[in-house]
Amino acid sequence: MLRQHEHTQGCSEACQAEINSREESRRILLHAAEVLDTGPEDDFDCLVKSASKASSKPIALVSFVDDERVWFKSVYDPTNGLGGGRQTPRNNFAFCHHAIQQDTPLLVEDATKDDRFSSSPLVTGGTVGFYYGLPISVQIGDRRANVGTLCMIDQKEGTMNECQKAEVNRLAMKVNTLLQQRIDMPRVISTCTGSSMASNPITDSYFFCELTLFLGPSQAQDWLAGNGVRSS
Repeated sequence: MLRQHEHTQGCSEACQAEINSREESRRILLHAAEVLDTGPEDDFDCLVKSASKASSKPIALVSFVDDERVWFKSVYDPTNGLGGGRQTPRNNFAFCHHAIQQDTPLLVEDATKDDRFSSSPLVTGGTVGFYYGLPISVQIGDRRANVGTLCMIDQKEGTMNECQKAEVNRLAMKVNTLLQQRIDMPRVISTCTGSSMASNPITDSYFFCELTLFLGPSQAQDWLAGNGVRSS
């Protein structure tokens, strides 16, 4: 289903189809990690605390961008500046939604002066004045997608120096590694094709086509050979 935040003004039908395909690929990769709605984990919690310290910003979090929401896996917010919330709607005001659209960090030094966010309730209500978000990605075969962020937030405007950015960039790479380690290939294939690999070995050409589209020809062949599955 096409959502409001996925529309691109002036985009052709072919362009919109590409956007929809890219978003579906991103959704598969995110859900394959099985991280949404999971409980606290020390590894993530330590990283967000370190990110807050390294950036000198009072709030840091790891977020994952789902279909209709931005969900917070780990939050360091000792002053309760976010009000204890664990998710926000995914819409055109969502900072993390914008951050995953690019492969470089999203820096918003003064959200009140940024047309993308100045009307957001989070900005007008004084919750977010500064935002620095680094995209977190998952890669399987030839498919790679940004699925979340490591971000730092302050209620007032601000900036970060190059040393601070370098340190939080290093921490973001650790978050990437944690997420990548959660990927289980049989679960990914099951999500992609709607098939159970444990009880229903697939040998038909439809599965091979789906697998090839997702992994790429070479890695699809390798996966089939490694799992004793014959393509037809």
